[in-house]
Parts: sequence; structure tokens; C-alpha cells
Amino acid sequence: MKTIRASELDRVLACNGSATLVPLVAPRNGTEGDEGTAVHRKVAWRLVKEFGATIEQPFPAAYSYTPGKHITDWIVNFCYDAVREHTPAGWSLECEMPLAYEWDRFILSGHPDVVALSPDVTEFCVDDFKTGYAPVDIAESNWQLLAYACLLKRAYPTLTKGRLRIIQPRNDEDEGYPRISEAVIDSIDTATAGLEARINAALDNAMEVNSSMSACKWCPVGLQCPAIQRELEIMKVTLTPAMLAEVKREPNDAQLGDWVISGRTLTRPIEDATALLHERLDKNPALIAGCGTQITRKTQKGAWSWPNPLASFTAIKELLPTDTAQAEVFRPSVTSIKDQIAKVFDVPKTGKSPTTAEGIFQARIAPLAVQGERKLLVFQ
Repeated sequence: MKTIRASELDRVLACNGSATLVPLVAPRNGTEGDEGTAVHRKVAWRLVKEFGATIEQPFPAAYSYTPGKHITDWIVNFCYDAVREHTPAGWSLECEMPLAYEWDRFILSGHPDVVALSPDVTEFCVDDFKTGYAPVDIAESNWQLLAYACLLKRAYPTLTKGRLRIIQPRNDEDEGYPRISEAVIDSIDTATAGLEARINAALDNAMEVNSSMSACKWCPVGLQCPAIQRELEIMKVTLTPAMLAEVKREPNDAQLGDWVISGRTLTRPIEDATALLHERLDKNPALIAGCGTQITRKTQKGAWSWPNPLASFTAIKELLPTDTAQAEVFRPSVTSIKDQIAKVFDVPKTGKSPTTAEGIFQARIAPLAVQGERKLLVFQ
């Protein structure tokens, strides 16, 4: 019987054949994954030591959390504070809870980062940390979180409703990506039946590979995937008179949609190929592509950053002494403003507290700003 992890559901349900291909390839390697593991461990360690959480499989005794000694401490603090501020008083808390249930045709397993249960075990909260830079699906449309809810219902039959949250500190709220998204689920049995049907349909279609944005974004098969390779082959074609005639016309709706979907589908495999190519060029200054093009590399100046904000701010004030001149170069970050409000006033960032950084921001700062709109394409 096949075991499916909750964390791979978004991929498997979008590309059923990925469940067949993934076991054939090596897992992706990268510092982002290592960093994510470190962050999750540090958050769990703090919740156990400082907030009374439990953990069934504790980390090795040699592992410890040392504030200020890791570049991602601010992410650890953000995740910890989010759980602390939003977990109702008196609820039990468990980190890395192992969950699994055997349905008729598959086993579904998962390890929610944090699970909170009400004293009467009728309500639950799940918090899942995402530490990467690429925004993930919000809680309302995230299959992984729905799977956690279904598994919790099997483990605790008295549960009737719950809250699911994704906490992604690196999201840029200035670009419209929430750092915390939340979904409320009040019909777990109905959701479970729907999820089981979707997974069974995927198992029935396990030999069909379907490239798509949601399927390819996190898939370790990547460059070796037959569907992706077919996408590249489609890009090679011999021109015909009929094709030349089509080129002269405006693209129709279907062509526009296909272009956008294909482009986004290939984004992650192209990123993987670029990273691997840079690794090869570290060892060999020139490579030849299959089409005969020689690939080399050059280094040029990149984006600016400000490692010491105070020193930079002081220098700007000295050079541009008037408030008007300083204001012209001032480009505040909404996320940073809220973080500093929380720190200066010693209040939670969000939540049910009478005073929060979000509330102060909306009252004092938001009226001075203009928030634009992000128009997102929805693919169904």
C-alpha cells in the first residue's frame, strides 16, 4: 500500500504521475532546506522549553538553541511569537506531532509543526512554518494543511472544528503576500471524504505526468521529467507556410493562456538547471549546450544592501540634512514598520490583544500611504 506524505499532496494531486517518478530520483539538495530544518528545530526547542509544549521524538541531547548565533534567529522569533500570541490559554501544545492513517487504498502521513488542542478536545489549531523565499499557497487553498486536519480528526474523533495557519516570515507584505494566512474548517468529515476521493483518483492515474505550475514548483524530478523535456521539444519546430500565416495574427485567448502556463511551469526546472550549470562552471569555465551554444560566465555588480541600517541612516542624514530631502529617498517597508512598532511598544504584531502593531499601523501610518492592487491569475 502506498504511503503519501501530506507535504507532497499539492504536487501529487496536480501531477498524479509525480508519485511514480519521485522515488526514482535523488532528493534536492540545498542550503535552504538545511536552514529550514534548523529553524523548525529551534522553534520547537523554544516552544518546549519556554511555552510548555511537548514533543514525542525530542531532538538529540547535544542539540541546543543559542539566540543570536544563527542568521535565521529573527525567523525563529517570528514563528515562536506567532504561536505564543495566537494559542488560546489552557490549550495543550505539541510540536512535530507524528500522524498517520490507513485508508482503503493508501496511507496518509504527516508531521504538523505545531498542534494545539482545546481542553475538551473539540477544537484544534495547526501552525505550519514555511521558511523559504517563494510564497506558498495560502492556508485556504493548501492541501497539506487540509490533510493535517483530516489526520487529526482520525487521531481525535471528538474534534469538530479547527483553525489552520501558514506562517511564512520571509513573505513580502509590500507585494501582497501575507506572512500569516489562516483558514477555519468546520466540516472535517466532508473535507476528509473529498480528500480521499481526490487521492484515489490520483492513484488511478499514476502513470500520467501533467506539467503545471503547482506540480513542478516543488518537484525534485525537475529536469529529468518527461513532461518537461517534451515542453522543451515543443519549442523546436520547422517553420511552414501555415505557421508563418499564424504569426501575422494576434494571439487568441487560448494561446495567451498556454504561454503563461508553460512559462510558469518551466520556471522551477530552469532555476534548477541554472543552479546546476553554475556548479559545473565553477569547475569548468566553458560548457557546450546540446544546441551547440557555448556557455561561459562573467561577474558584474549586483543589488545593493544595507548591512548596518543605523550607520547608513546616519550618513544619509548628514549628507541630506533637511527633512524634505531625506523624505525623498525614504522608501519604508510595511513589514519592517510593523515589526518595529511591536518592538518599541512591546505589543504583539497581530492577534486578539487590545493593542497590536497591526492596529497601530492601521491607525497611524496606513492613512498616509496608498496600497496598490495585485491582480492574480487563477488557474483551474
